[in-house]
Parts: sequence; structure tokens; C-alpha cells
Amino acid sequence: MYAQTDLSAICNVSGSYILDISDSSTQSNYSASATFTDCVVSEYGTTTTINGVLTISGSQSQITLTANITATENSVTETFSFAGTCEFNGTTIGACTYSSTFTGIDGRTYSIANVSVSGNPSAGYSVSGTVTDPDHGSITIATNQPVTFNCTNGNPDSGQITITGDGSATVTFNSCTSFTVTFNGNGTSHNWADI
Repeated sequence: MYAQTDLSAICNVSGSYILDISDSSTQSNYSASATFTDCVVSEYGTTTTINGVLTISGSQSQITLTANITATENSVTETFSFAGTCEFNGTTIGACTYSSTFTGIDGRTYSIANVSVSGNPSAGYSVSGTVTDPDHGSITIATNQPVTFNCTNGNPDSGQITITGDGSATVTFNSCTSFTVTFNGNGTSHNWADI
């Protein structure tokens, strides 16, 4: 149904929550938005006011999601913004790239930028991106060798990830039972069973 739908019942005190599906949407090219306007929700003795917009759009080759939301509870406001795009072949979601910022109740703003996740079970998975803490600075994550998960217990059995900030650490997945952490050139092996 291509129209505005009032879902304000979720705002059980006051305000509105409107879902709007573009009337030009088709199966291969679509867009929709969900808008919170002073949406006040009261549950379990807590009252939260939500404002902002979520949007999704897509085609036969990609899906894009954005969010800009604020939530206020007990005069404390948290904000969240997100933008992400994933490849899509009509049935399966492929590589995704996204960025996000979040301001918590402590007033500090955290961010992740240019995060990319790609791969599949047979070839392995790769991830990269930058995480920033307002007090401790940024770290960058990169995959040197795709990480594979061929263990019956769900552990990774091969691959390598490097984390770089003030120093550098590399995690190498050796087998279903062990991995090695190398920090600033010094390597230590660990058994999954000991963790």
C-alpha cells in the first residue's frame, strides 16, 4: 500500500509516528520513511520522547538506510545517526558500508566511520573501518586475510585482522582451537578453551 500510515498508537502518551511509502515505489525501485514527532512512550515507569526520521530506499542492486533520531528520558537526550548501504542481488544482501555517530547520556559522542563488511562463508569475511572514542582517540580495523568460520563450534579457523591506534595489534586465527595476538611485535598464542 503506497500511502501514509498512522502508527501513532506506539506513542502511548502523545505525539505521532507516521510511515510514508512513496507512491512512486516499485518492486525494483522503492523508498519509505518513518517519522517520529514528539512521540512520547511510557513503559515500566519510564517516559521517553522520540523525534526523528528513519528512511529506507532500494533498487535491484542496493539498499540504503539512514536514521537521525533523538530520545529524551528524564531530561537527558541521546542522539543517534546512521547511514548505510548494502549491495543486493534481488535475493541476497552482499557487501555493506556504513557510518554512525552516537551521543550517550554522558554527553560524549562516539563514531564509527567507513565500516565495510563483505564476504561469504566459502571465501571468508572481511571488515574494515574506524572507531572513534572522544577521550581515547581512533582505532582502525583492517582485514589482512579474510576470516573463515569452518569450525563446528562456530570459532573462526583462519584469517587475520589488524587493529591500529596508538599501537598496533594483530589477531591471527590459527585453527578451530587457537589464535595468536601480536601487540607491537610481541605475539602470544591463546586457546579458545581457556577463554
